[in-house]
Amino acid sequence: MGSPNRVLPLTQHVAASRAAARLLAGPVPAWTVAAAGLSEVLLVGGWLVAGALQPVSYSPMQQTMSDLAGQTATDPWVMTAALFGVGSCQVAASIGLTRAAVQARLLLILAGLSTIGVAASPDAAGGPTPWHLAFAVSSVVTTLVWPIFTVCREPGRPWVLGVCSGLAVTVLFAALSGWLLISTQGSGDLGLVERLTCSAQGMWPLVVALALWQAEAHPPIRPGGDPLLEADYRHQGQEGWQDAGLALAEGAQPAASPSARATSSSSPPCRTGRSPGRSRQHKRPARNPQPPPSTVGDQHTNPVRTSAARRSRDSSRRAC
Repeated sequence: MGSPNRVLPLTQHVAASRAAARLLAGPVPAWTVAAAGLSEVLLVGGWLVAGALQPVSYSPMQQTMSDLAGQTATDPWVMTAALFGVGSCQVAASIGLTRAAVQARLLLILAGLSTIGVAASPDAAGGPTPWHLAFAVSSVVTTLVWPIFTVCREPGRPWVLGVCSGLAVTVLFAALSGWLLISTQGSGDLGLVERLTCSAQGMWPLVVALALWQAEAHPPIRPGGDPLLEADYRHQGQEGWQDAGLALAEGAQPAASPSARATSSSSPPCRTGRSPGRSRQHKRPARNPQPPPSTVGDQHTNPVRTSAARRSRDSSRRAC
């Protein structure tokens, strides 16, 4: 019998540790998808409503969303409140993305705090402040590299967490950010480019959250393809799945499901030296069971007559 705490190679140990961390993290709640979707709704709805309140001289193609929250804007509180809501939703979504990597969740928190910083440092009458520019650059850069940190190489992952998807989205975001940087130099429609870039970058957390939430019906992480892990997850719920993750993190065989443990604890132990199959055999009936006493007219046979008949039968045998 081998030791249950077997030593794994380094690569397998790292993969098992990452898988166990995601197994123990729990499923992605539905409010994570709602928070990521609300962030995009607040962003687009904020600049639409705030732009409608501006005078005719305002041009959404040339002027940025920061101008809508600046000190010279009409009703700047609309865009300011929208930016605060966007940042708060990003932080909430990062908390709910329990199946994502820790680095990705921290970057999304940093992006949300940067968005809140943009709202807290509005443009002055003479132009953007240094704090406003620093928070704006931080928000764009963190959302640019965020898809790379959401990549998962384990089997059974959603396709949006694959390496090809992460690289493709990062290249797209890099192209949009470069276009935005060129537009800040006075060439191009800065307002249009900023809205496209921010809307596209804000959409990806919603896609990742929705993919992870839908993948709960079929577990995205199946270390080794062990059927016991899938049985624990589908039939016993999160408790059995977490038990399997604990066993995987310790480098041991996955523990039995809660129902199997309850069955084994309720059944009596087998005797020493006997197999479980023999202990369950039924008791064999006697070979010559005694027949029930015969009855005539619901009355038992007279014992005196029975003994007399037996004596006469014995005497006849001796005579023979």
